[in-house]
Amino acid sequence: MIIKLRYILLFILIFSFSISFSQSVSKLKNERKNINRDIVKINNLLKQVSKNKNITSKGIYLVNKQISNREALVNNIQSEINILNSNIITNRKAISRSKKRLEILRKQYAAIIYNSWLHKSSKKNLVFILSSKDFNQAYMRLKYLKQYTKFSNKLTDDIISLNTSLEKDSINLNSQLKSKTVLYAKFQKQKNNLLKEKRKLNRYLSSININLKSLKKKLNAQLKAQKRLNSKIKLLLAEAAKRKSRNTYYNKKLNKRFVYNKGKLPWPTKNGYISSSFGVHRHPIAKKTKVRNDGIDITTKTNSNCYAIFNGVVSEVFFFPGLNNIVMVRHGSYLTVYANLSKVYIKKGQKLKIGSKIGRIYTDDSDHKTILKFQIWKNSTKLNPSRWIRR
Repeated sequence: MIIKLRYILLFILIFSFSISFSQSVSKLKNERKNINRDIVKINNLLKQVSKNKNITSKGIYLVNKQISNREALVNNIQSEINILNSNIITNRKAISRSKKRLEILRKQYAAIIYNSWLHKSSKKNLVFILSSKDFNQAYMRLKYLKQYTKFSNKLTDDIISLNTSLEKDSINLNSQLKSKTVLYAKFQKQKNNLLKEKRKLNRYLSSININLKSLKKKLNAQLKAQKRLNSKIKLLLAEAAKRKSRNTYYNKKLNKRFVYNKGKLPWPTKNGYISSSFGVHRHPIAKKTKVRNDGIDITTKTNSNCYAIFNGVVSEVFFFPGLNNIVMVRHGSYLTVYANLSKVYIKKGQKLKIGSKIGRIYTDDSDHKTILKFQIWKNSTKLNPSRWIRR
């Protein structure tokens, strides 16, 4: 009974581990699908850039982004290999225990067969019952023979069941070992691709003539403009907080729906990629310079428009030196900011629906980059937009 309980508990453990394994692998595969999609997108943009003889800073940004994608892909595949290794070890231990259990059952079955052979005559069983001292003993002997037969049949069923389970586990293990081989080949391929991307970056950096002083000057100007913008946003938020909302039910409804759609909100552009992520990080060209982004930068095509990511009301429209036209859209307690626009198609107080056209994104004449600076705030707290929009 104790041995049987142990095997039931082992089965439950393996089953729960199998579910966890499937969920983890499924999550990694979805993540890998998104990364591969980004890699294809960046490759297409790199092909356009490579047509120009002069390497621009845009090309360097793209290669840096591709290197980040490759590193994420390598880490993703490595994580799945680690999970697979852990599952292979668990399965091997389960198979080993099942084999030991099967050996015990087979020995018990062999003993029963041998004993049955010794008492194979039905007359011997009849003599065994009739030689009883009294009726009670005869009844107990008859019951013993029935239980003995039942135990023999049960033992046969257990052996067949355990043998079938072992065969399934072995097939599953072989499948996992094959998957590991395929994954490892992908891992090596992506590591080689990563190495190629890094070599390409070094070639770009050696061939491009960048004035680091001019670049740092531009970055400092952008940082100052960002700080001034943050101060203005906080001031506007403070003023808005003093005013009582006329439609609190509408705001609460927007809040709930906005939060519900976290990670599912559409991009504010029809195409493009995140060229600068949220937070503090090193500049891809001026390596010693750290940049801080209170939102994300989305690099897109020339003459591209930006769009509202959710239903809301235009709270502010203004021009800001260094960041051109800026639009702020309120979604209850949440605020989305669309900066660096050359044209604005909407006005303050206007209600917007998800996908409403807001304005045209400015293209810099010096480097021909078209970059939307996009932020999300909750009250006075800056949020990472990458966690809110779809991958």
